[in-house]
Amino acid sequence: MASEFAPPGRIGHVLLTTQARAVGGFGRLIEIEQMGTEEGALFLLRRAKYVAEGATLESADIADRDTAKKIVAQLDGLPLALDQAAAYIEETGCGLLGYLTLYRTHGPQLLQLRGALSLDHPNPVAKTWALSFGNVERSNPAAAELLRCCAFLEPDDGIPEELFSKGAQDLGPVLGAAASDPLAWNDALSTILKYSLLRRDPATNTLDIHRLVQAVLKQGMDDATYHLWESRMLQALGYKVEPDSISPNGKYGVIYCSRPEIVRYEGSRMRNYLVSLAPLRIIGTVGWEAHFAGRNHSGLYVKWADSNLTALVTVDSKWGPGSVVLIEISGDRLVRQTNLSEQATAALEADALDCGCEPYNDYFLFRLVSQGDDRWSFDEPGRVHIVCTGENNPKQTTIRKSWVARLDAIWDIEQSSFIRTKVSRQFCGYYEQDQ
Repeated sequence: MASEFAPPGRIGHVLLTTQARAVGGFGRLIEIEQMGTEEGALFLLRRAKYVAEGATLESADIADRDTAKKIVAQLDGLPLALDQAAAYIEETGCGLLGYLTLYRTHGPQLLQLRGALSLDHPNPVAKTWALSFGNVERSNPAAAELLRCCAFLEPDDGIPEELFSKGAQDLGPVLGAAASDPLAWNDALSTILKYSLLRRDPATNTLDIHRLVQAVLKQGMDDATYHLWESRMLQALGYKVEPDSISPNGKYGVIYCSRPEIVRYEGSRMRNYLVSLAPLRIIGTVGWEAHFAGRNHSGLYVKWADSNLTALVTVDSKWGPGSVVLIEISGDRLVRQTNLSEQATAALEADALDCGCEPYNDYFLFRLVSQGDDRWSFDEPGRVHIVCTGENNPKQTTIRKSWVARLDAIWDIEQSSFIRTKVSRQFCGYYEQDQ
């Protein structure tokens, strides 16, 4: 069909748009990349009629400019989604800030809405991808299952293809078979690439999927399908339930990643997850520091309150607790989590500064160091009793000014604040040579 538009004698140029990534010998493929922040903001402002067609970004109102940049970040710079957002803003009069607020609470629904006056591309972005996914599912079921898997993976820096080959036994009979067979794997990817729902980088053997595609894929799953693929991906990624984390009633637990190659892939994005155990379902991300098996000084500990709805999740570091997070559950949802180790550190900081001690390193003034009588516990309903030690020089070297102090505090869970703090300085000065 495309050959019908070629100029006579093949002199001149014709620009065609297509979802296909393979164009054969007909022409040269030019990929439309995601827009950068400033480029996307200017496009959005022009398309929504906030600035004239030839205007620069600097000519826009500062507040409008900043809000437009935030919308670009939310939509990850996708040109079609930005065009759709601008059309919605123009036709509804909701304004940039109104759209941003609405997107943060109703993002998937907004991706299905398209302005009635948009004639150049009348289908909303969600419908475009949904139609493409339907074609993929009819052509190659393994390809459709691969897309569902990718909807649950962190796309930044690429998704290593080895995650699927090494976790094939946990991916079900259809995708598992394709992930174990290089020819079937390439066939599945070829089907997906026809519709540009993924990108494949042969140099790094990674896949890339846009975050909005992930959102649309998840929205298109019913509850059973969603939880099936969430569970399969957790198993394929080597997540395990920490046995000591299971709540007394057996309903909740915390999972962590146990496969080194996944840890390398996730890197700083590694997280622990609070899960419902029957069936296995993620309730929320727990804390800001991840535990994974085999790391030095690593340990994961969970203490549950009698209610089975409140717990303390501790991840060890070199000298003591790297993080202690208070989690609160209501209606099978993680409704709040508080970094109590951070709160304890803040309570000790003034005394450390008053001592004038040297910093522990370039990032921390001091660390929480475990002592035999430390306490992070639910001693009475609705409260957490904290007894911990801050120290800037755990090795007790003689060349640095050192400080040690003890915190004894009570945290009120409902108020989300300390109701009692007592800091007792134990040392401020230089250690002697024989210590």
